[in-house]
Amino acid sequence: MRSFRKMNWFFAGIAAASLALSGQYALAQETIKIGVTLPLSGGQAVLGKQQLMGAEVAVENINKEGGINGKMLELVVRDDAANPTRGVTNIREMAGNGVHLFLGGIQSSVTLAIKPLLDELNAVFLSTAAIADSLTDGNTTKGYFRLTESGTMRYRAEAKLFAAKFPDAKKWTGLVPDAEYGYSSWKAFAAGLKEYAPTVDIMEPILYKFGATDFKLQISKMTQSAADGYYILVNGDDAVTFYQQATALGFFKRAKVVTDAGEAITYANMLGEKMASLWSATVWNPWRHQPGSLSDKLYQGIQAKGAPKFPTGFYAAPFDAVNIYATLIKKVGSINVPVIISELEKGNFETTHGGKFYFNKDHQAQFQMDFYHIENTPGVAPGWKIDRIEIVQPLE
Repeated sequence: MRSFRKMNWFFAGIAAASLALSGQYALAQETIKIGVTLPLSGGQAVLGKQQLMGAEVAVENINKEGGINGKMLELVVRDDAANPTRGVTNIREMAGNGVHLFLGGIQSSVTLAIKPLLDELNAVFLSTAAIADSLTDGNTTKGYFRLTESGTMRYRAEAKLFAAKFPDAKKWTGLVPDAEYGYSSWKAFAAGLKEYAPTVDIMEPILYKFGATDFKLQISKMTQSAADGYYILVNGDDAVTFYQQATALGFFKRAKVVTDAGEAITYANMLGEKMASLWSATVWNPWRHQPGSLSDKLYQGIQAKGAPKFPTGFYAAPFDAVNIYATLIKKVGSINVPVIISELEKGNFETTHGGKFYFNKDHQAQFQMDFYHIENTPGVAPGWKIDRIEIVQPLE
């Protein structure tokens, strides 16, 4: 009988240990680990490296203040090269090593591949850039939350702004990638224009392939279209190639208004006076926030690491993700994944946006969006300036 009882206690101990290691309870590890999957090589690396720096600043700030409940934070970083298969491999490998809190996923294709794994892996993923509507529309994955806007949120808000500010732009066309991301983004923008400017003429967009090395054909088609409003959806190395060619060909002088996919400061910092004059969007505007705020702490932190004087919004969401995780772990007292999910669904969070930040029923963050205009300034360093800022409140 005594041996039988000892065996019961032995197996009960194994079961308890397994439950703790599942990520639901213990903080037994020496550090609190947050998994990161981002494109740190390839054409999207310029964006992934900005996101990683934002997360690093948050971790450094928290650890300088003593960590969380006496534990230091640690980022476990993996490069997905904007490849869905690598993203899935990264998440499975990190989860197998006891990581249950994740952030990242710039490309929608990568994030869409990761999302179905989260319930199986007992994990939370705070998405920091992927924009596809399908990630949150009718979302039923408990552990998935998007900190940035969906395509419909951004492009509908953008359409509302341009319908009000540029009513003389009567014909619109776009340059979008020949992929789901491109189709859905153009659909959202076009629907927004029709909603807020019913008489506008929406033309067919011009398509391109990811990784294009020459945009002259697409530029020619757009300039021959008679459109006076241009919507440009290019990112990473594709954007650098396009802006260089389009500016040289006088493309941007042919339209009454031009807007891009967002965060055009990335390319302005790279191109200088070769940058075009156009509108763009950002999820973070550090110049309208108070000293000592989370936004100011992020700005000061990335400046110390060599970021440009005029940073993009890509730094902000990973910084916010780390701070949200830290707040919840401190409150819950453990990495209890179901409780952390519940708190994410309930809570309003302080972030770099300035005001309170919350998730709707589909786990989509709700916040105001900033739009800015970049004006080319040849001969005046750095070759461009931000001359207008517009704020659009969240649209129902």
